[in-house]
Amino acid sequence: MSNLLRLPPVTLAAEPQASADLAAHRPGAFSEQRARELTRAAPVSARLQRALRRADVLGTLRGVADAEQRVGLALDRLDPSWQVLHSVPVGSAHPVISHLVIGPGGVVTLLSRRHRRWRRDAASLDRVVAVIERDEMYIDGLALPYLTQARAQAWRAARALSAAIGEPVHVRPAVVLVGCDDVRFHALPEGVEVLTRARLVKRLAALQPTLSADRVDRTFAAARRGAVWADAPWATD
Repeated sequence: MSNLLRLPPVTLAAEPQASADLAAHRPGAFSEQRARELTRAAPVSARLQRALRRADVLGTLRGVADAEQRVGLALDRLDPSWQVLHSVPVGSAHPVISHLVIGPGGVVTLLSRRHRRWRRDAASLDRVVAVIERDEMYIDGLALPYLTQARAQAWRAARALSAAIGEPVHVRPAVVLVGCDDVRFHALPEGVEVLTRARLVKRLAALQPTLSADRVDRTFAAARRGAVWADAPWATD
């Protein structure tokens, strides 16, 4: 029985490939690939855990892939002046950036995650609400690290892109929640937005213009090159 429950290690991080064109990456592609690898490595365990509906690593990967795909569809509705990259790898120790959005309103990293109510009781028919208390996020009583992760992703993107184009690049972090009905702020987090998928495109479109079309094109041209992330400054920190 112990063999059934032993899963190979898996992570949401990936090593960037210098020769890659990140514009070819599909939303959710990395998480889908890892889920397939995990299923092939432990097919019996994967079937057992699906049957038990456990919140395990495989379920997490599939949830992330689903969220990134759904957010990717929403981003398709952005004005053509915006450019989008999906599944941006930033190193073996750091989660992949779900989406990097570059447009007139600036540069934004999006951490997309899916959430449904976990507890199977009478309350399961209630709305799923994220509660934000400054630097803490809770959904259904579970503390989640997304605010810290989102800030770190924006910091890495800013460093990589600034080094690549030779000018300072400011990057805004945001967390996008799929399957979450509402976000309630008891105290605002510092320097990161939390949005539901339904509000994402309207929020991006409402950002005040800060980048010219030429700056958008130059930043996107740098961001899509795998070498920019493979040679990122934090690689030698």
